[in-house]
Amino acid sequence: MTFDAFQRSFHPLSEKPGTEALETWYRRMLEEAQRRKALMASQKRLTPQELETLARQVFVEIRETARDHGVEVPPSWLARLLGDLSGLGPLLSLATDSQVEDVAVNYGHMYVFRTGRGWVHEGRTPPGFGEALRVLMDAHGARPPTPDMPIADAMLQVTVPVAEDASGERFQRVGLRINFIMPPASPHGDVVTIRVSRYRTSLPSDPLSLLTSGRLPPEERVPFQPRPFPDGTGALTPEAANYILAVLYHGAPVVVAGATGSGKTFMATLLLQNLLNLFPSGALRLFVIEDTREILLNGWDGDPEKDSGNVVYTLTRPAPVGGVGPSAITMYDLIRAALRSRPHG
Repeated sequence: MTFDAFQRSFHPLSEKPGTEALETWYRRMLEEAQRRKALMASQKRLTPQELETLARQVFVEIRETARDHGVEVPPSWLARLLGDLSGLGPLLSLATDSQVEDVAVNYGHMYVFRTGRGWVHEGRTPPGFGEALRVLMDAHGARPPTPDMPIADAMLQVTVPVAEDASGERFQRVGLRINFIMPPASPHGDVVTIRVSRYRTSLPSDPLSLLTSGRLPPEERVPFQPRPFPDGTGALTPEAANYILAVLYHGAPVVVAGATGSGKTFMATLLLQNLLNLFPSGALRLFVIEDTREILLNGWDGDPEKDSGNVVYTLTRPAPVGGVGPSAITMYDLIRAALRSRPHG
């Protein structure tokens, strides 16, 4: 699904006749929910469960009122209302899609990993998404990231509408495993990866039969084809260049080592760029972990308004002198965060 199609599904009927009349009902629903939320928040801090209950109550009330006026409110508006109230917007709608495994936000651009399809660029992230996620993490008792501790993990639970039953509504609790990296560990902006976990309510008598009877479809990937590199007097022969590129293509490690000034960074940049060129834009999720910023790929200039092509840039931070100041960000910290963020492999 393209991002434009996704937006249309998230804002249902927005291009059909009677749009303005329907949107008037949604605005009425949202205003009432926001009014009640503000009233409750003035008395105490709302939990995510209380916010979900509030959204459901308002949705049911406005839907019944609309029916009395001959207007049928789309059931999918409940996910839309929950998204607008929480600030998470399309994330809650994506969580209803059984094919969605991961959602990634790179500097304001959203990527979605779907079963059998891999990563696909969905478009821009709604404004305020990162802040809404920080609030949600805090409300669940998880530590949100801060400049002093810019890497944070959390496992949250949210309720999303997934289908209709006889009463017209049904909900499912899903888990959101979040890895959140913010500046200075991610110098160009927030990087968030969300694994969507759908809890099984029933299992076969032999649960391992799920693993012996079948498997998830693999991502589509064409076999590696050697590139027609020219033969000359360079540091690599065409055969060596293709061998290293094939190793990277299949997700195996390559170590680039040498003396100071020997061209390690230059060679690594060329290898990574050639690797990216073998995939559709954004289909390969690549993490760059450095002590100082040297590598930029896909012609990206570091502008967070532009799409980095699903490449994530992270930096270490040295330990404070004398033990005073923010703690160090080590290579281990960044590698651990990358492994929680579904990198290419």
